[in-house]
Amino acid sequence: MTSDRLQSRKKRLPLPEWKPEQIRLLRQRIGHTQAQFGERLAVRQATVSVWENGKQRPMRRMRRLLTEIAQYVHFPMKQEEPHE
Repeated sequence: MTSDRLQSRKKRLPLPEWKPEQIRLLRQRIGHTQAQFGERLAVRQATVSVWENGKQRPMRRMRRLLTEIAQYVHFPMKQEEPHE
């Protein structure tokens, strides 16, 4: 890995953790079913379901995409303080 790529990785801004309820509320805000939301995110409906039920957390790439969608639709996101 080049030093430029290492530096860009270090500069990544933290992404929200996306709690299950937030994912469900975002999906509902844009008026999508789980299947429609999954299609938009290029994941299966079952994946959206496990996120919303708290059985799995979205990976970083999906958290970034969720955050971009939230910003686009003016969905209020609160950045939580890290736990010590």
